[in-house]
Amino acid sequence: MEETIEHRLQPHRLAAAFSLGMSIALLLTTPVIWPGPTSVPAGWFGLWLFLTLGTAPLGVMLLAAPSWRRLPIEGRRGPALAYLTACFIDLLALAVLIASQFRIGAAICLPAGFALAIAYLFIRLFPASPPKADDIFP
Repeated sequence: MEETIEHRLQPHRLAAAFSLGMSIALLLTTPVIWPGPTSVPAGWFGLWLFLTLGTAPLGVMLLAAPSWRRLPIEGRRGPALAYLTACFIDLLALAVLIASQFRIGAAICLPAGFALAIAYLFIRLFPASPPKADDIFP
């Protein structure tokens, strides 16, 4: 049983770590555009769109899809939150880009950051299953 769970989650763990690294690299290479007739490079926007549309559904799928809910939450919680964190970092990169052009980046980034912070607190405060005590008398 454990081998099956690990076998199903291993690709998601690797993909989540890869997308998290790509999102951090995307944030660090965000072009800061001063107001004027400049444009965003097509490669940057394409990578941002690919990462955002790829990580958000995967994170929600691992947490809420009926086929994945049969697996214990302890195993799928880490990759799901890594996907959602990568999506948040992508939104932060877009907010930096928009803030440099229009000064409205906080309207995009603050709600997503607030939702992610609440999700982290909820998961830390309310674990999926209480620890089981050892039975003295079987």
